[in-house]
Amino acid sequence: MKRPCRTLVVVGGLLFGCTGIVLAQESQKPSIGGGDPYSRLAGRLQSELRFVTDVAFPGGPSFQVKIYDWVMGPRQEFPEFPLEGLATIEVKAGEVETTINGLTAVYHEGQYFVVPAGARLTMKIRPETGRGDNIVSLHAVVVIRR
Repeated sequence: MKRPCRTLVVVGGLLFGCTGIVLAQESQKPSIGGGDPYSRLAGRLQSELRFVTDVAFPGGPSFQVKIYDWVMGPRQEFPEFPLEGLATIEVKAGEVETTINGLTAVYHEGQYFVVPAGARLTMKIRPETGRGDNIVSLHAVVVIRR
């Protein structure tokens, strides 16, 4: 658990703590066009793109940062969840079983996990014992290197 938190702090510091950051194309409610990687999961996943911005470092790399909210219904399985880059994901509600490059873990409300760029992510929404069906809400920050 310490490693994902440290990664979150490092990524956040790199993206937002530097004084030489140039922001371009910022929008609060972007429209999701044909390039939405989650449209094929409609009916099983409610996806809302909350924020998109481009970040460029003078003389250095540039990134696109996207913030998503995802709601997944009970007993759903996502054998290959599409991510566009490095992702830091917070479980806002529920319980989700993840497998990231073959390593399986269970995360609960309030916990975070990090998915490296290019990693294979599978997610399974497990039924809650004795409390009915489990609906999972996730909040994600996805960083795409340009």
